[in-house]
Amino acid sequence: MEDTVSTTSDARTTLAAFFDRFGSGDLAGVAALLDDKIDWNIPGSARVPWAGHRSTPEEVVTTLRTMGGALTPQEFTVDRIVADGQDAVAVGRFTQKINETGREFFSEFAVSVTVTEGRITRYRIYEDSLAVAVAMDV
Repeated sequence: MEDTVSTTSDARTTLAAFFDRFGSGDLAGVAALLDDKIDWNIPGSARVPWAGHRSTPEEVVTTLRTMGGALTPQEFTVDRIVADGQDAVAVGRFTQKINETGREFFSEFAVSVTVTEGRITRYRIYEDSLAVAVAMDV
């Protein structure tokens, strides 16, 4: 498996690879797609353990492990990925269950990335962070 992609379609291909690797639990594969100085941010309550800014692949992997332990996916659908140069945006929807509370939440989402030389240098997700906080009881 290639760790990076380096053509003009980098952004779209790399974002699709990110979702494939994350969805299959391949966190080492996810880390291989991230720049050493990633600008990663998930907005939300400071009481949501995976919310906030991360700046290394190791921090991101730790965050994704935390998220994976706290949530059980019920549905995750990427409807579309569009790209323009180094930037790509995926839009879709998901339903997750918070393991601790047993509550489910639904959100549409947009994930925006910037890809340089086959690596994700910037990551943002826009989701219903209030729904997450309510389901977590925080």
